[in-house]
Amino acid sequence: MITEIVTFEMPNGMGRNRVIELFEESTKIWRAHQPFDISKHL
Repeated sequence: MITEIVTFEMPNGMGRNRVIELFEESTKIWRAHQPFDISKHL
């Protein structure tokens, strides 16, 4: 597993809870795609 720590300024009016909500919504899209198999591209 690869872990990255990303820091950024949050837009005005967007709190931590909204950022987490948007992240959780995006995971549905990630999970809908097949895992990337690098061995097919070497």
